[in-house]
Amino acid sequence: MSFKPVFERFMAATRTGDKATLAELVHPEFELIEPTGVPYEGTFRGLDGWRKLARAVIEAWDEFKVEPISFPGESADSLVVNLRLSGRSRKTGRHFSMSVLELWTFRDGKVISIAPHYFDTHLLAKIDTP
Repeated sequence: MSFKPVFERFMAATRTGDKATLAELVHPEFELIEPTGVPYEGTFRGLDGWRKLARAVIEAWDEFKVEPISFPGESADSLVVNLRLSGRSRKTGRHFSMSVLELWTFRDGKVISIAPHYFDTHLLAKIDTP
């Protein structure tokens, strides 16, 4: 099974606020850990955790965009996605653009974890510090 279509549905549902599709795609044991240094650091669990993270991202960044660059790997239960993140800090007005690799893991056709690997968390902290 290719997980790229699941990724694409998940991202589209997040962009449009499609709660029914997100509920269908997020595994009950979902977990995402954002690293120290980003404005929304912490552990986010379940569908409510995903929604909380999405709100925190929108509260931190204006003009926020997530654009897939490539899909460098896939296995029986995971997908690696290279993304371009961009936006403007709501605190400082400064713009940023950077790459992040994410390891998406699936169980029963649903997203059970997303592990982001930022290339430069210091850049995000610097952009968001007045």
